[in-house]
Amino acid sequence: MFSIIQRKVIKPADFADLNALRQRLIAFEPRYNATATPFDWRFTRTDLDEVLHRLDAHQPAEASPLPRLNRAG
Repeated sequence: MFSIIQRKVIKPADFADLNALRQRLIAFEPRYNATATPFDWRFTRTDLDEVLHRLDAHQPAEASPLPRLNRAG
């Protein structure tokens, strides 16, 4: 949803001040709700699980501590 707001409301970035942005956001909600349809999600829990397993395979088993800096002198 944020990407829709970013593209259709925030992207022009022609606001005089924060109040103008707030007013545009408030005006956007009923206009969007009148035409919005549910998202057709294609990314399943299984897809997410596979991505997480691939990420885990690339993580080191244990991170080594950072060396201490000698700040004396």
